[in-house]
Amino acid sequence: FVLIDGVYGFPNDLTTPTNRKPMRQKRGPLKITVSALLQQHAQLSSSVEVYLAKLKLRGSLENQCNEILKGADAKIYKARQVQASLTALKKVHMEKKEEKEELSAQLELIKKEERSAQLELITSHRRELKPRAELVLKMWKEMKRKREALEKLAAMRTTLQKRRLTAETRMYLRQLRMLSILYSVYPVVKRAGAGPHAATAALASSSHTPSSNASGFKSMKSALSSNSNSSTSRSRPVYAIRGITLPDLPKDSMAKEISVALGYCAHLILLAAKYLGVILRYKIVHLGSKSYVVDGVHDPPQQVPLHFKDSATTSRGVIQKGVAMLIIDTRQLLSACSIKHPDETYGAGTFLLHQLYVLQSQIVTQPK
Repeated sequence: FVLIDGVYGFPNDLTTPTNRKPMRQKRGPLKITVSALLQQHAQLSSSVEVYLAKLKLRGSLENQCNEILKGADAKIYKARQVQASLTALKKVHMEKKEEKEELSAQLELIKKEERSAQLELITSHRRELKPRAELVLKMWKEMKRKREALEKLAAMRTTLQKRRLTAETRMYLRQLRMLSILYSVYPVVKRAGAGPHAATAALASSSHTPSSNASGFKSMKSALSSNSNSSTSRSRPVYAIRGITLPDLPKDSMAKEISVALGYCAHLILLAAKYLGVILRYKIVHLGSKSYVVDGVHDPPQQVPLHFKDSATTSRGVIQKGVAMLIIDTRQLLSACSIKHPDETYGAGTFLLHQLYVLQSQIVTQPK
């Protein structure tokens, strides 16, 4: 059976209404056999089974199509929802974008206003600080000029110090050389020997102040006179200048030798003070064996001779005073050379030569 224009029938027997033609056929005797009917029944059964299978397949296909359509409808619904959401998000995005643009424009305007305000503030500060900057620059230039001047002065000071040190060194070496030459002219020699007279402690510890000179000289005289009466068995060295010794007490028999030796000592002390730049407390006037010392403490100044004049008694006391003055001048020389004062006890003449010997030994042993 086939469906033709909504009517099921056999294809050979059924025709479309348009093609159907009235026909008159002659009906003959029905001649149908059982085999033919069975055959036709089998054909019809197979055709019905095929048709039913097709219908079943069509129903399954329709169900599948319905399910597919339902899924498609759901997907379309979801797509529409998503599209709507996208549209809403796009609208929100556009609104946010517009707001962002507005905020950016406001921010640019605020930044521009801030820059203009800062520029005005900087300009005003610059105007205010310009005089100060000019003053600071002027002060800096002045300080730079002073610094350069100070650097020049420092360089000059360093140069002058070097020159001064060089000059001082040269002066020191020259002083040593001149003193060495002086002591080669007036050598003080130490020899072993024994003497009956001991030195007084008053000579070693006599005062240096001018106000106590008179009392000091009196104490020296009394000490020397007391020491002249005492004797000791202890041996002591003997000092000589150019081979001439000085006795502790002046003697008339040795008047010439004493005058010559004191002249040598006076000349030696005078030249050593001149070389060392020392101003002596008691001025020495060198006249060979007729030398004398000027005591400037008294008014008018007194001349103390270092030689015998009229009477021997008067000359002894005067010469002892002159020797004491020479001892004080010699101590000045020792202090100028930073030499410790000898504290050994000798007589006046021996102690004077002992001090000159200590000064000579310290100068001769200085490094060249």
